[in-house]
Amino acid sequence: MCEQQLSTEESLLYYDTEHSVSIKEHPSSSSRKNEQQTISENNTNKSIYDIYSPRKRNIILFAVCTLGLLSPLCDTIYLPALPVVEKDLHTSYALVLQSVAIYLFFCGIFSLVWGSFSDYYGRKICLIVSSILFITTSIICIFTPNIIYLIIFRALQGASITATDAVGLGVIADVFAPTQRGFATGMFLIPFNIGPILGPVLGGSLSDSFGWRSTFVFLALYAFLTTIMILILLPETHQYFVLQRHQQALGSITIEVDLIHKPVFAAPWKPLSVLTDLSIAPYILLMTIAFTTFFMSLIALPDQLSSKPYNLNEAIIGFCYIPSGIGLLIGSALGGSLADRAGRYYSGKIPESRLIPASFGAFFVPVGLLFYGCSLHFKLNLTLVIIATFIVAFGHSVYEPAGFSYLTNKKQDEAGAISAVVIFLPFIFSGLGTVVAAPIIKAVGIGLLFSILAGLSIISIIIANTVVFVKVQQKKHSEKR
Repeated sequence: MCEQQLSTEESLLYYDTEHSVSIKEHPSSSSRKNEQQTISENNTNKSIYDIYSPRKRNIILFAVCTLGLLSPLCDTIYLPALPVVEKDLHTSYALVLQSVAIYLFFCGIFSLVWGSFSDYYGRKICLIVSSILFITTSIICIFTPNIIYLIIFRALQGASITATDAVGLGVIADVFAPTQRGFATGMFLIPFNIGPILGPVLGGSLSDSFGWRSTFVFLALYAFLTTIMILILLPETHQYFVLQRHQQALGSITIEVDLIHKPVFAAPWKPLSVLTDLSIAPYILLMTIAFTTFFMSLIALPDQLSSKPYNLNEAIIGFCYIPSGIGLLIGSALGGSLADRAGRYYSGKIPESRLIPASFGAFFVPVGLLFYGCSLHFKLNLTLVIIATFIVAFGHSVYEPAGFSYLTNKKQDEAGAISAVVIFLPFIFSGLGTVVAAPIIKAVGIGLLFSILAGLSIISIIIANTVVFVKVQQKKHSEKR
């Protein structure tokens, strides 16, 4: 969307200001006539977001949330079993970690592909195709004979499952108006963030009872059921296609008709150009570092807790992920609500205002990272380690809804692509973190590593918060003039 054009949120506000009618007195016959004319105009000029009833929006949100749970489950479901995979496939722990890293790399790379495809071909077809591919690769992983096969098909799993994130966020941007999008995004991210609770708990229990291959049986069955659900419950939500269908069915013109354009296919790497936009890049940097450091803390946990002085088995290690999942759950719900409240407080005139509460919440990430590193370095009580994982998770998730809702509002026409960029960088850097974490911990210790990561997190937060503060002050001064 060109910067000269009004944002969707600004257009809605403009429409509400210019066309809303408040009738305070008992209307005369003349005023009744004018009122009826105004209502007729309002029925003709409805918003693209009004096409869906609240019930239909909630059904769509439920469908993409249920499907979206697949991605974090696939990320974490076999983390507690990594030492068991090493023994069963007669390989090294480093190669087992490669199966995690390559999965993350392909998640990041193919998020760009799915984001670009969904902006051009539509959301529903991309979700169905990616789900079928995921089911196929999961079945192959069940019968993998060695670590090479596992690495290859974990990569293909990542390439397919990442559509649930990028395209799912695109669906949210299609269906929910900017004033509701922070809350809706927070709701979408709740299943995404419940995964770190359910994944290790399910994975640890399944691996302990039936072997690590049972985790892929579960993923394949869940993916099959959610694919059926998407076929039944999810309509095509891409705003251009909905606009065409809406105009043909009702002959009405929407408020955003000049803001919705016929999709033009963009190369998957083209959305990366938004990283040169200084009104976007600082927030993507913050979200990337927060997710990467959080995921590195998840990856380091099984090896640390399976050794002295903790000596935990995979089932118990799985349960140790529950507090971080609770932190993600609380952070997502709270962050989305606070973002919408801040946006309403400033009447939607300052888009960056929705980032203000999250900007303070993000400081929980470096605090938690320092606490986590020190607790494991000094082999402190397990309770302290678990509290630290909760703090990191909360700080990471409280910023996500505000960041995603702000970015998709700013780039509404490219909602799938912009969401893909935000997914691409965290997954790529998390993959790198997975590869380098073990040797760095061995060389310098876990305490120093997570202290450095906390420092990087603080720098990214300061940069992003400075940009938010400057933008808010600039727009306040321009309004006074």
